[in-house]
Amino acid sequence: MLKAKFRAKTTPAAQRPATPMAEKLTGSLTENGQSIQKATTADWYHAVAKILHQKLLQSWEDTWQRQATGKRANYLSLEYLLGPNTQTAMDAAGLSDDICNALVGLGADPNEVVKYELDPGLGNGGLGRLAACFLDSGANLHLPMAGYGLFYREGFFKQKIVDGRQTEEEDHWTRDGNPWEVRCEQAPYTVKFFGRQDTPSQDRYTWAGAKEVKAYAHDLMVPSYDGRTVNNLRLWDADLNGFNFDNEEQKELLWKLNYRLYPDDSNDKGKKLRLMQEYFFTSLSLQDTVARHLNMGKPLEQLAETAAIQMNDTHPAIAVAELMRLLVDEHGMEWNKARDITRNVCFYTNHTLMPEALEKWDINLMKEVLPRHVGIIEELNRNLLAEADSKLQGESKDKKDAVKNRIEVVHWDEGAKKTYIRMGHLAAFHSKQVNGVSIMHSLLVKNELFPDLVKIRGADVPTNKTNGITPRRWLVQANPDLANLVTEAMGNDEWITDLPTIDKGLEQAQYNPGFRTAFADIKRQNKQNLADMVKAMGGPTLKADALYDIQIKRFHEYKRQFMNILHTVALYQDILENPDKPRPDTVKIFAGKAAPSYAVAKENIELANWLAGKINNDKRIGDKLKVAFIEDYNVSKAQVIVPAADLSEQISLAGTEASGTSNMKFTLNGALTIGTRDGANVEIGERAGENNIFFFGKTVSDVERLNRQGYNSKTLIEQDLRLKKALIFLQDTPFANLANEVFDGDHWKIAADFQDYWDKQEEARNMYMNRPAEWLTKSIINTRAGAHFSSDDTIRGYARMWNIRPTAAAPIRRIANENRIENPSISPA
Repeated sequence: MLKAKFRAKTTPAAQRPATPMAEKLTGSLTENGQSIQKATTADWYHAVAKILHQKLLQSWEDTWQRQATGKRANYLSLEYLLGPNTQTAMDAAGLSDDICNALVGLGADPNEVVKYELDPGLGNGGLGRLAACFLDSGANLHLPMAGYGLFYREGFFKQKIVDGRQTEEEDHWTRDGNPWEVRCEQAPYTVKFFGRQDTPSQDRYTWAGAKEVKAYAHDLMVPSYDGRTVNNLRLWDADLNGFNFDNEEQKELLWKLNYRLYPDDSNDKGKKLRLMQEYFFTSLSLQDTVARHLNMGKPLEQLAETAAIQMNDTHPAIAVAELMRLLVDEHGMEWNKARDITRNVCFYTNHTLMPEALEKWDINLMKEVLPRHVGIIEELNRNLLAEADSKLQGESKDKKDAVKNRIEVVHWDEGAKKTYIRMGHLAAFHSKQVNGVSIMHSLLVKNELFPDLVKIRGADVPTNKTNGITPRRWLVQANPDLANLVTEAMGNDEWITDLPTIDKGLEQAQYNPGFRTAFADIKRQNKQNLADMVKAMGGPTLKADALYDIQIKRFHEYKRQFMNILHTVALYQDILENPDKPRPDTVKIFAGKAAPSYAVAKENIELANWLAGKINNDKRIGDKLKVAFIEDYNVSKAQVIVPAADLSEQISLAGTEASGTSNMKFTLNGALTIGTRDGANVEIGERAGENNIFFFGKTVSDVERLNRQGYNSKTLIEQDLRLKKALIFLQDTPFANLANEVFDGDHWKIAADFQDYWDKQEEARNMYMNRPAEWLTKSIINTRAGAHFSSDDTIRGYARMWNIRPTAAAPIRRIANENRIENPSISPA
């Protein structure tokens, strides 16, 4: 693994003999027409990437051979927040030390070379980062698992803060090409849009007058840490060369298919584009799945024996209708047989309970874009309601109608006076299995979101697959000094592919004075690394001994960044009113993007930056409180931010965060959580012990009770003078409407939780300042607890559900030499 600052051998470069790796790097430069003397960081990066690509290519090909037959899981996700590939590839190839030493010998800085790569612009938040962790774990478990998604030329967007406001710029993440991919120019598939569904001919509908779009694929390597398995991530791209457009709006929409993740869908054109993106990648992925099956010489009736289709949230839920179309329309299969196959092949992960995030499409809009699919979905809906009639025999008509209203996919919305297609319902009632992503969330999926699923489908109770994170990214790469300390304490590095062993392995080490001192020193250095990054980005000067209180998430009202901001205001006011009160210096860090059309979230970002300017420039405050907003948050920056945290903000309203994964990353890296009993926070608390977490706020049942009784925020604000003063402070600023929402409605129950939040913040600060040994012990305990949230374990659970098995070659041989892994020769299975 590459150390935080690579430490080269002490021999002067001029006296070092040329190594085989140095010769390879030099040769790669020469092939590109460059010399050592004139080589830039970009030149060295491409030389390294070329060597690593070639090194892993054989494993990639061997993996394809091993997975050519048998069942494979195909993971469909609209986004993948991958992070840079260079260090992952060096570890997988077993060449990290060789390459870094060679670069130093050639006069290049390996740290700069590794940092040169831009984050791939293929994702935004937790959903995309989870997908990336899952692919990493699939490879490390040597499972036949492929990722499918969409290639975005301009990513989500590059966030620039201008006068405190978020602005969105194009993210030119492929400015120097993408050396980690292989482009498949001749993908034999097309995708249809628009046109019409014709009336049946010989009992079969046809899709007439459609626009057909050709596609090609970008294949990206997903290597295991030991290099034996290299799975594939296939990203689809539209080939519009020579396309004949006869409608200007259609032309614009088709050209934008691969432009940007999550287009502004505040108008009908944006909604159409989003639906087209979702269908485009889903259709191609299913066509690829069916083609793989047929290439094995198997009849389509056996599709469930070779493929599992995992829908990551509702974005690929159109897969249900598309697989039906392929089986019935393209391959002539009988309807009921196709429906049974679809229900055995498809799997659905729900990631949210909030109605606004459970996608639903105006039926008229879908008829315009995907007319044949509306016909298929309407027939599936009729089938589903007929099943309900059969299963509810003997029940009253009123009860039957109530159940049908809850389960129907094609649903009349009385308030909107529109008919919608509910994609979560389409996926849930036509999948083999539905799962939630934390124990709490899965229970809510079962009892509240789809309470009739078991009764109507006779399916298993929705299962739980608590989310996880990959230790290769979030400890080995993000916190290499701590990773090395863990390896030293445990006597080996086998934890890298078996993370839960850290818990028992560090049980005694946490009391060892040398281990404790090293753990604390590493945390302080990580805080200094973050302070250096903030300063380099034009932010304030931060002290490494301060308490680092960090919230990094997509900006959304339910994540309640505004409550954290209100606490910052209240802390600022308390410092001014009680300047002599003993308190630790505190650093508040915010980072995250808001969707371009999400006005309230963008206003919260502007407020955070405005407040940072006010507090950081107030000489009365000094170092007692500093605030920083980190621009253009991505995986690379998270790898600096996460290891530096002392306090991890996980403060969503109970019942709104399905799981969370930043909570797991922070915990693994020794941060203490301040959070609500929401999502996976509950499970982290069970592992760490509630006395090692600062839990606050109302529970899910408390929130339900408040809603039933009639919630009145004004009464609660009058009882909490500190909150009232903070809100009044903001009412005299350009952000008065944010404060007024808490006074006038407070949908996210900030007033209900704020007093408890303040008290737990004070408890945390007092402990950090007055009982540092206790804080350090809790920090180590949290690292041990975080070890139980490995995505490897999560994917083992999915693999059992999918019924797939590892396809690994012979076991690797490990060597204890600077944490490298050596691969023996690999023979095809």
